[in-house]
Amino acid sequence: MKLELEIDDHDYASLHDCLYNLTEKDFSREELDLVIEKLPTHIKGEIFSWGLADTCVRDQIYVWYRDNVMKEQQCLKAK
Repeated sequence: MKLELEIDDHDYASLHDCLYNLTEKDFSREELDLVIEKLPTHIKGEIFSWGLADTCVRDQIYVWYRDNVMKEQQCLKAK
């Protein structure tokens, strides 16, 4: 069984602000959906339990994005 998470405008705004504070980049909804898709299972579980507006959830996403996505992008630029 696949559980679907409904993301509303407030959730998108919370995630956008979290990532914007880190990257200073504006993210489209499609880009935010891709970020959510790439998140590890334990963070997705936290989103399902607490929502994207929860401070602890946003902190986990911030750290994950910084430590994984941004480092990967830096490695690709260095090549």
